Amino acid sequence: MSEQTEYAPTTQVKAVERNAIQEYEITPSKVKELVKGYMELRVLPADKGTYKAAHEGKMVLVKTRTSIDKRRKQLGEDARKWVGEVNDAAKQLLAPIEPAEAHLKAQLKTEDDRIDAIRQAKVAAEEKRVSDIREKIEEIKTLRYVDPQLPSKEILKQLKELALIVIDDSEYGEFTDEADGMQARSRLSLQVALDKQLEWEKEQVAVKAEAERLKIVAAEQEREKKKLEDERKEEQERFEEQKAKLAAKEAELKAGEEKLEAEKKEEKERKAEEEETALQKIEYAAEQKQKNLDDLVARTAGGQIQQMDTIKKGDLVVGAREIVENLRAQVNNNDPIKEDKGQLLELVDSIKAFPLPEVQTDEAQTIILWVRSQLESVSKGLDLEIDEL
Repeated sequence: MSEQTEYAPTTQVKAVERNAIQEYEITPSKVKELVKGYMELRVLPADKGTYKAAHEGKMVLVKTRTSIDKRRKQLGEDARKWVGEVNDAAKQLLAPIEPAEAHLKAQLKTEDDRIDAIRQAKVAAEEKRVSDIREKIEEIKTLRYVDPQLPSKEILKQLKELALIVIDDSEYGEFTDEADGMQARSRLSLQVALDKQLEWEKEQVAVKAEAERLKIVAAEQEREKKKLEDERKEEQERFEEQKAKLAAKEAELKAGEEKLEAEKKEEKERKAEEEETALQKIEYAAEQKQKNLDDLVARTAGGQIQQMDTIKKGDLVVGAREIVENLRAQVNNNDPIKEDKGQLLELVDSIKAFPLPEVQTDEAQTIILWVRSQLESVSKGLDLEIDEL
């Protein structure tokens, strides 16, 4: 667009009959010509040339407008009647200027708003860039804080996440050094936490293994205890059964002994009675013989025969008794039987004196008790059998 001539009216008022338009030293046609180019002017985005032209055009229009208005006021001072004409003329002159001026003003405002929006966008973008970087650094900082209950695999996961964060100027700009330092501190903190957690988990594995071992040992001990209790119970039952059998056997043996004693007593009494009967028979025979001798003495005379028969009578009684005692001695002094009985009695004594070992466990003591009862039963049985010999 070609440059427009700026209108600058004079300040003097002519004191003659005049045309109001002429007093302004610019015609409406010139004003129209002046604003024609400005109405077609468009301020292009980021175009300093069109922006400058619009600004300069606006200044030309402002100056032209103010000059016309100033001239109007000068002319109005000379004559009030001239005011109307002057004002009308001014209106004629201003009418095309105001839309053009408003147009250029709107154009300039649009561009100013665009530029301000760009500036504000840049400010917002910069603030967001800094905020994003700060947020990233805060995230790196957050990784260093570890829950004491967090498993080692989760801590290791955080370490891997931290290692994947690439810190360079393109990403962190002027905050690169700060981000590097924060990453290093977070890495160190996580590594320390990981080492502690691994040590703790290792201890927990050992504790758990020991607990499992103790659980297994306890279960095994419980099984062994139950087994021993069952065996003890079975052994006690067997012992009670043997004890009952032994008691029954002892009762049977005792009954047999009592019966044998009774039989022996009866036999002894019978033998004594038989011996007494035999002795009585012998004495009776001796008495009969003595009676016969007495009858003989009575039929004979002489004291010698009487004395002799008296001596023989005493010898006969004594001799009968000697015969009975000899019979008893022969029975009691039967040499082979006495020798066998002696050996059997020694066997009984050795059985009774048989040494049994001292034991500690209940099971072994039960066995020793059973063996002792068996030995006593055998010895008693042998005593009874020997007595019958």
